[in-house]
Amino acid sequence: MKNQLESILMQFGENFGIQGLCFDEYQSYMLLIDDLTFMLQKKQEQNTLLIYCPLLDLDPDAPKEMLLTILEANCLGAGTHGLHLGLEKDLRVFILSGSMSTTDLSLVELERLIQFFVDEANRWREQLREWQQKPLPMVSAPSALNALQGIMA
Repeated sequence: MKNQLESILMQFGENFGIQGLCFDEYQSYMLLIDDLTFMLQKKQEQNTLLIYCPLLDLDPDAPKEMLLTILEANCLGAGTHGLHLGLEKDLRVFILSGSMSTTDLSLVELERLIQFFVDEANRWREQLREWQQKPLPMVSAPSALNALQGIMA
């Protein structure tokens, strides 16, 4: 018997001409969009859907300031719009991830999440490529300190 999330995933697939779209035995599904691989993973016990995407390999010659800038972007979600940008240390790959509650999730919300995530993944991949090739500007989002000051005010 299918649960709500599985039914929504099937409807999502049907909207793109993919019949029988469903999670695998690991409760995961892989989407290939804009030459990026997006993984959707159902976390049943937490009623959440995790979405993540490997963006780009870390260039060994990339400026060290790049990692500090990414940490700043992650601080309070100021530069990542609530998503998480990290580095898988063994593979040396940048990964963007996020999650959402599956309680009362609709097809429209799933479509919005995936579109938002695809847009952010493309934006961050291009930003990371640019930063690996030339000196770093700071993140074009409020700094973590400014975000904190706004919260405290």
